[in-house]
Amino acid sequence: AKPTQARDIATTIRRWVSADRIGEKHANAAYGNTAEEHITTDDDHRLINLEMYNECADILGPSHGRVVADFMDRLGQMLQELAFAVSRSDYTTTAKLVHPFKSSAAQLGAMGVSEVCRSIEMRTREKQPNEVDDTALASELVQLREVADATAIKLRAMTSEGGKEDPLAETG
Repeated sequence: AKPTQARDIATTIRRWVSADRIGEKHANAAYGNTAEEHITTDDDHRLINLEMYNECADILGPSHGRVVADFMDRLGQMLQELAFAVSRSDYTTTAKLVHPFKSSAAQLGAMGVSEVCRSIEMRTREKQPNEVDDTALASELVQLREVADATAIKLRAMTSEGGKEDPLAETG
């Protein structure tokens, strides 16, 4: 059975992501911070749901940074595999690749990634190549890459700041 409550999901994530598997290198990746990471867009609050992000951080405690780093690493790997699957018109694999990111992204508060993954999954699940609008799918893949990149920047900044303040709020 799939966990349905945030605490159940966090417990599952904790079991799935061990410190040994992630390693120190990945844990440190969550704390990278450059001037380029302080971008603002109209979609900031759509990219990251701060309430969900903070709830996950509270539940996971000190392992939260490692979970975020692992998520970003796996997201990058998935994007590469996704491009390869789409180039072969392998839509079964495409749907299978985005499916777990739909929920794991949402649990971390990365709603933009979750939404685009959901859309790609719906577009490709149980479809034959002649049933998929390749132009629309290509557009969604570009959107997923852009949203993933912007989300990674935001998550790194939020993880390094502890996530408790609202780094998405405008300062003035």
